[in-house]
Amino acid sequence: MENQVSNTLLNRFRKFVSSSLGFLSTKHRKYQIHQVETMRIMARIMEIKKKRPELSRYLDEMPEFPVNENDSKIKLADLRRYHNNLLELLEKYELESNKRYWFI
Repeated sequence: MENQVSNTLLNRFRKFVSSSLGFLSTKHRKYQIHQVETMRIMARIMEIKKKRPELSRYLDEMPEFPVNENDSKIKLADLRRYHNNLLELLEKYELESNKRYWFI
């Protein structure tokens, strides 16, 4: 009888540990995704500053996000939206610059 109780407790402990590890891995995965999105934004901003410095003035008009990726106020959707805004800015600039050279 004692062996059954210890096995039951052991199984419950294993379930608890596995569920805890699942939670930690999900949290860690979200942290990694958040960090990757932040790095993509930083890389895009550096690209704009190096290759298209004339667009740097528009970066001031866009919302700034703190570099601290642990800030819970910043959602992943917000980071992706911001990155997409940077891409749109570059695309619009490319279209406009191509139109100017087309008419020359």
